[in-house]
Amino acid sequence: MAALVAALGDSNSDAAAKAEVLLIRYYGSRATEFLIAATNDPNPEVRFRAVWILGKSRDPRAFESILKLTKDSDPRVRYDAAIALGIHGDDRAISYLTELARTPDPDSSVDSAAVMGLSHLSVHEK
Repeated sequence: MAALVAALGDSNSDAAAKAEVLLIRYYGSRATEFLIAATNDPNPEVRFRAVWILGKSRDPRAFESILKLTKDSDPRVRYDAAIALGIHGDDRAISYLTELARTPDPDSSVDSAAVMGLSHLSVHEK
């Protein structure tokens, strides 16, 4: 599993996407701890893919790591982390996403990503 997590940062985007699919389909919640650790990887591509998988996992253990990535140094990671918070479906995200949505962010558009995250949360509540 550690090799698949490392492959998330592969410069070959097909290989990275394949690793992402394998982690979701075949390892599921067993990969959560590896993916949480990957949120600290120096490679933003690894963090970017890890946050998506963690969001899709809906595993409660992932919430804090996804939240942390909304403040990542890479704008793409921040943007996707805001959406992943909504996909994750944890109601604790509402106040964080609301605050992000209210804070203009012309550099990375995290404010608009937060709105998308909130819309994903509202779908989960129905």
